[in-house]
Amino acid sequence: MKKAAATLTGLCMAYFSLSQVRVPRTYEELYAKLPAAKTLSEKTDTWFWLARRYGNNFRFDSARFYLEKIKTASEPEDYMPGMGKYYLAKSRVAFLNGNFVESESNTMQAISIFTKNPDDLYLALAHKQHAYDFMGGVAGTRDINMIRQQFHLALKYLSKLPVNIELVFVKYELGRSFLDTYQVDSAALYLITAQKLAEKTESPGIGFNVSYMLGNLYVSLNEWDKAISYMQHALNTRPWHEMDKVMLRNCIAD
Repeated sequence: MKKAAATLTGLCMAYFSLSQVRVPRTYEELYAKLPAAKTLSEKTDTWFWLARRYGNNFRFDSARFYLEKIKTASEPEDYMPGMGKYYLAKSRVAFLNGNFVESESNTMQAISIFTKNPDDLYLALAHKQHAYDFMGGVAGTRDINMIRQQFHLALKYLSKLPVNIELVFVKYELGRSFLDTYQVDSAALYLITAQKLAEKTESPGIGFNVSYMLGNLYVSLNEWDKAISYMQHALNTRPWHEMDKVMLRNCIAD
C-alpha cells in the first residue's frame, strides 16, 4: 500500500497537474456563432469566450487578438459591459503569464463595471478570477480566506443561473482549497457535489479533475478502495490517448 501511495501522489500528481491546465477544448461552436452575432452584446460575448478559450490553452497571441476586438468595438460606443468583458479576458491572460498585479487590476475593473451593469455570469467569472489572483499571491501571500471568499461570491451569482460548467469549476476549486488545508470533510462535500454536477452538465474534462482529486483525498485517508475507485472513474470519464490509459492503469495497479 505504501507503494500505491507513493505512485498515486507522486507520478500521477505530476502527470495530472499538466492535463488539468490543458483541458481539450473545441472552437467550432464559437466560430459558428460569429456570423450570426449581430448586436454588440452578441459579438463581444463570442469574442470574450474565444479569448478565454485561447488563453486557457496558452495561445496568448490569439487570446489578445480577440480581447482587443472587444475593446475596439466597445470603446467608441461607450459600451461598458463590453469593456468589462475586455478587462476580464485581459486579466485571465495576465494571470496565466504570471503577472498577478496586472491581473488583479483588470479583475477589479471588471468587477466594478459588472456591479454597475449587473450580469450574474460575468460577475461570477470576475470573482472567480479574483480568487485565482489571490492564489497567485497578489497581496504578498497566498490568502486562503480571501480565496474562499471570492469563490463563495462567485457561487452567489452562479446560483442564480442554470447549472453550468462554471459552477462545477468553483465547487471543485473550493474542494481543492479545503484539501490543501487537510479539512477533508469539507473537501469531500464540495468535490462530491462537483462530481455530480460534472455528470449533469456532461463535462468530462473537469469531471476527470474532480475524480482524480477525490482519489487523492482518499489516499490521504488511507482508504485505498475508494481512492482506486475514483481513479478508475477518472479513467472512464475522459477521452484518452492509449498511452494515457496505460499510464493511469499502471498508477492504479501499483
